[in-house]
Amino acid sequence: MFTQVCEAFVNHANNKANNNAEEPAEKKPVNMVLVLVLALLLQLLINALVGQWLWNNSVRKLVPSFGKARWWDTIALAVLLMIVVPH
Repeated sequence: MFTQVCEAFVNHANNKANNNAEEPAEKKPVNMVLVLVLALLLQLLINALVGQWLWNNSVRKLVPSFGKARWWDTIALAVLLMIVVPH
């Protein structure tokens, strides 16, 4: 999901930069690092706001032996899955 969000940001910014021909040449290239940081922060924010609720209300009903999760537990799980699961 993270890579799709980054690609969407880059494509949108590139299309906008190509449509604005009157802008100086320095503003046309998209700063990829800024796009990656914004996408990462957006993903962390969504996970922090919704992840705990989803875990406690959905996953625990499916597997009763799992305990309650706090917001940082779901973020740590997301980071672990990003490292382990290849894209």
